[in-house]
Amino acid sequence: SGLAFVAARASHRTMLIDADARSGGLDLLLGAERTAGWRWPRLATARGHLGDLTNQLPSVEGVDLLSMARAESTPGWELQAEQLKSVLLSAMRSHEITVVDLPRTLGAAAWEALRRAKLAVLLVRDDLRGVATGREVVRELEGRCDYLGLVVRQGRSRLLEPALVATGVGLPLLGSFVDDPALVLAAERGDPPARSARSALARLCRQLLGD
Repeated sequence: SGLAFVAARASHRTMLIDADARSGGLDLLLGAERTAGWRWPRLATARGHLGDLTNQLPSVEGVDLLSMARAESTPGWELQAEQLKSVLLSAMRSHEITVVDLPRTLGAAAWEALRRAKLAVLLVRDDLRGVATGREVVRELEGRCDYLGLVVRQGRSRLLEPALVATGVGLPLLGSFVDDPALVLAAERGDPPARSARSALARLCRQLLGD
């Protein structure tokens, strides 16, 4: 299961915050691993008020990115709630949309993001294990989010209908998308996901933002 959290403010920029210390770095996914700019270690001692980070971070197609660094450059470093809080407050002042990608195991930093989120999105697969895992996450998150919704990731065999998955997990269905091998290949090339406006993932993202 994956979680992403969205907050809105009144400007016209988007920030993506990588809050999973073991993600390998979302800059790899967006093809920005060689793009200059701050990663989390540069903000390892962040506390209290931060200025606008816009010009300090890598930017990919209009999205400002705060990524984890690879483990070999920051051995033993863990994201703390106070650091994420400072970055979130800065982002919410300067960006219209802030998306935080959270780890499967929710620690203090993840709860800080959850507490401030306007929308929490739980991503599950369309199989029995996906439903079972999703129900456990919902039980853990109950009462901690303003709004929690479900996105269903469908395998090529489409085992369970998205509406059935939503019923089993116990969340409102926000949308679904079918696994696309082209996304995997794009990630390997460093092409940002859903670059094609016609892709199912791009359509889903437009729907979520529109809603």
